[in-house]
Amino acid sequence: MANPIFSPPVNPSVGSAPDNEVALLTAAFGDGYEQVQPDGLNAKRTVWRLTWQTLSRVDADAIVSFLDARGGAELFDWTPPGDAAASQFRCGEWSPPRPQAGDDVFSVTATFRQAFDVTA
Repeated sequence: MANPIFSPPVNPSVGSAPDNEVALLTAAFGDGYEQVQPDGLNAKRTVWRLTWQTLSRVDADAIVSFLDARGGAELFDWTPPGDAAASQFRCGEWSPPRPQAGDDVFSVTATFRQAFDVTA
């Protein structure tokens, strides 16, 4: 079964950029010595901390509804700004629509973490 595709009604605000996150295994020994190595084949993943500003209520609700439906666990496909192809992501952190300047302008924030799950 194909993953749902996240295509927000509005692109994230300028300045949304990826960070790298590396999963490490660490073994601590006496006298401060440590042994550190990457945890698995895909230890490095991309993390996007996204913000959508100046959204209408309808657009803010559309973004949040998509994320709510995934419940933080379900994978979805998304093409990050500047990328040619979609990658798999999960989103376990997002805000409800927050009013900005008045009752008709909203913002939403979310954190997308690249996922490497096996798909059928």
